[in-house]
Amino acid sequence: MPHSAHSSFGTTLRQQRLKSGLSLRKFATKIAYSPGHLSHVENGVKHPTIQFAEACERELNLPGQLVPLVAAETGTPVAQLPSSGGTFVGRGSYLRRVRTALCEGSQVVLVDGPPGIGKTALAVKSAADSALTRQYGDGTLFADLHGFTPAQAPTEPGEVAEDFLRTLGISQEQIPASDAGRFALLRSVLSNRKVLMVLDNAASVSQVRPLLPAASGCGVIVTSRRQLAGLAIRDGATRVSLGPLPQQEAVSLLAEIIGDRAGADPRYTAELAQLCSCWPLALRIISERLVSQEHLGLADLCDELREARLDALSINEEDDETAAVRAVFDLSYQALTVEDAATFRLLGLHPGSHIGIAAVAALCGQPEAAARARMRRLCQAHLVTEYQRDRYQLHDLLKAYAAERAEAEDSLGERRFATRRLLDYYFGTVANTTAMLAPYRKHPVVDVSPLSSVPETYEEALAWCDAEVSNFYPIVSLAVAQSYPQVWRFAASLWDYFHVRRPWGAWWATTKAAQGQLTEQPDPFGKAWLLNSLGDYLRRRGDSAAARAHFEEALAIRQEIGDRPGQGWLLWCLGLTKRTEGKPYEAVRDLRESLAIFTELDDVYAQGRCLQLTGHALWDAGDRDGAISHLHDALDCFTKVDDPHDQALVFSALGRIHADAKQAVEYLDAALPTLREIGDWQGEVDALIASGEAQWRLGNAEQARRHWSDATEILGGREETGQIAALDARIEEITSARAEASPARPRQEAPLDC
Repeated sequence: MPHSAHSSFGTTLRQQRLKSGLSLRKFATKIAYSPGHLSHVENGVKHPTIQFAEACERELNLPGQLVPLVAAETGTPVAQLPSSGGTFVGRGSYLRRVRTALCEGSQVVLVDGPPGIGKTALAVKSAADSALTRQYGDGTLFADLHGFTPAQAPTEPGEVAEDFLRTLGISQEQIPASDAGRFALLRSVLSNRKVLMVLDNAASVSQVRPLLPAASGCGVIVTSRRQLAGLAIRDGATRVSLGPLPQQEAVSLLAEIIGDRAGADPRYTAELAQLCSCWPLALRIISERLVSQEHLGLADLCDELREARLDALSINEEDDETAAVRAVFDLSYQALTVEDAATFRLLGLHPGSHIGIAAVAALCGQPEAAARARMRRLCQAHLVTEYQRDRYQLHDLLKAYAAERAEAEDSLGERRFATRRLLDYYFGTVANTTAMLAPYRKHPVVDVSPLSSVPETYEEALAWCDAEVSNFYPIVSLAVAQSYPQVWRFAASLWDYFHVRRPWGAWWATTKAAQGQLTEQPDPFGKAWLLNSLGDYLRRRGDSAAARAHFEEALAIRQEIGDRPGQGWLLWCLGLTKRTEGKPYEAVRDLRESLAIFTELDDVYAQGRCLQLTGHALWDAGDRDGAISHLHDALDCFTKVDDPHDQALVFSALGRIHADAKQAVEYLDAALPTLREIGDWQGEVDALIASGEAQWRLGNAEQARRHWSDATEILGGREETGQIAALDARIEEITSARAEASPARPRQEAPLDC
C-alpha cells in the first residue's frame, strides 16, 4: 500500500486517540498491542491490519471509521487483466464511450451483446487504455463469472470477493466466512483505493451487485449476454451494446490476420466479411483457416461458405445466437481429418471450462502422444486454445457446437463409452493423488482405471489438483447425471486436497453434488463420509455448531453400521471441534475415546494423531507436563510408521511449549530441516517464529532476529500480509523494553488437522 495510505490511517488514529484523552501507552494497553507497534502505525512506519483497526474502532467507539482506511500491504498496482487474445481492430467509438463514462463520473459500465461479438475483448482493451490506467492507479481486478459457460454453474460472488481480497493482500485468516462479511471487507479495502474491476460474462444482476465498490474512486466494467437492466436502473450503469462490426472494420480485421492476400483480392475479402456476418469470432476462425491453408483461395472459401449454410447466416441472431457463426464452424470442422474431427466432437462432452491432455487421451481412448498431436492441429485450426502447456479450452460457442456435432454424428453408446472413460480417468486419478497427498490416511476404496494418471511426487499431485479444481464440481455433476456408481467416493477422497488448499466454493459444491446422488442411491457409508467432509468445511469456516451436528450425525451412522475406524476419526473430529470452541476438557474426553478405538484396531498412525491433538488440548487447559508427555507418545507413533512430516510437527509443538529455552531450540532445530524439505511453508514459519522467541529468551538477539527475518521473507513471498503484521506485533511485544523479566507464554499455533 502507498505510504500515504499508512499516514492517513495513522494520522486519523492519533487524532482520535488524543481527542479521547488517551496516552499512547494507555491506549496500547487497552487494545492489547505494544506501545512501540502503536507508535509505528501512527507514524506510518508499519502497516495496520484489519484486526488492529477493528480493535481501535471498538476502544474509541468509532464503528466503521478506521477499517475503511486500511488497504492491503502492497506497493504495486494489482494487475489481473488477461491477455488481449490477439488482433483488435475497430470499435473506436465504443472504446471512447467506455473511457468517457468512467473518466467523467459513471462508476459502472455494462457491455452487452450476443456471444462471440467481442465483449470481453472490448472490456480488456478498455481497461488497458492509458487514460483509465492513470485514472485507476491501484490497478485492475478481473474475474470470469462463467455466466454462460456450458455445464458449469455461474461463479458465486462470494468466491469472487474472496479471490479479490487475497489479490489485494488480505490473508486467508482475515477473510470472513460469510459472503456478507466478505462483501463488506472488500468495500472497506477498496474505499481507500482507485481500482478498476472487470466482471466478465455475468449471468445476472445478483451475481454482480454485491461486488460493486462503494468508493467513488473505483470503477467497474461488466460484460454479459443479457441486458441486466437492473444495473442501469438501480446502479446507474452506462450501457454499451455491441453488434457485428461495421463492414470496413470487419474487412480490416481480416486484413490484419491474413495479410497481403486481403489487399490482393479486395472483392472476395469484403464478401467473406459479409458471409461471416461481420461477427468477430467467425472472422477470426475463418481467417485462421486461410492462414493455415495457404493454398485455399478467398473465392473458393466464399463458394464453400455460400453453399454450406447461407440460410443459417441470414436468420435473426435473437432466435439463435449461434446461428451467425455456425456456418463458419461447419467449414472449419469439415476441413478436419476424421480423427481430429472425432476428437473435437468428444471435447464437447467434457463438462468443465478447460481440459488437460491426460483427460483428452482418456476421453478419446488414445495414447497421450496421439492426443497431443490432434490437439495441436485443432489449435492450428483455431477451434481450441492451448492456454498453458498441455491444458486447453474452447470458446463456449465452440464447445456447444462440438457437443451438437457429437450428438448428431456419434451414437448414444459411443458418447456414453467416452464419458465413462473420462469419469474413470478422473476418479482413478483422484484416488492416486490422494494416496500421494496423505499416504497414512484411510481412504474410500476405488477401482483405479488404467486410464488414470499416477503422480510421482507430492508436488505433482498437488499441482494436478490445483489445475483441475474448477472441474471437480462439473465432473461430479456429470457423474451423478450418468448414474456413475458411488460418486461420493470422488468427493470424499478430495478432502485430502481440500483441507490443504481450502478452495471453499469447490469443496462445498462438489461435496453437496455428490451428496445428491445418495437420495436416489442410499449408501450409509458414503453418507457418513460426506457428512464428515462437510462438517470439517463448516468447522474451518467458523460454524462450530453446524460442524458438530454433522459430525454427530455421521458418528451415529458409523455406529449403526459398525464402522469402528470411522467412529474413531469422527470422535477425533469432535475433539478438534471442541478444542476450537475453547472446551479442552471435553476435547480430551472425546480424544481418549478415539484413542481407545485406534488402539483396539492397532492403527499406530491414528493413535499418533489422537495423542498429538490431546497434547495440544492439554496445553490449552494449562497442563504443560501432560501436553509434553502426550506429544512424546505421539512422536513414538510417528517414528514407528516412519512419518517424518508429523514427527517434525511434533518437534515443533514441543519447541513451542517447552519451558526450557535451550531444549526448545533443540526441538525446533530438529523440526526445521524436514519442514523445509517437504515444503510445509506454514510449518516452517511457525517453527522459525518459535525458534526466534526461544533464542531471544536465551539472550541470542542476533539469531532471534535472523529467524524472524527468514519467517518474514517466506510470508512476504506468499503475500501473507496479515501474518507479517501479526509477526511484527509479536516481535515488538517480545523485544519491548517494557517486557516483563519472565518470558511470556509462547503462543499456540492454529489447531492441527488430520
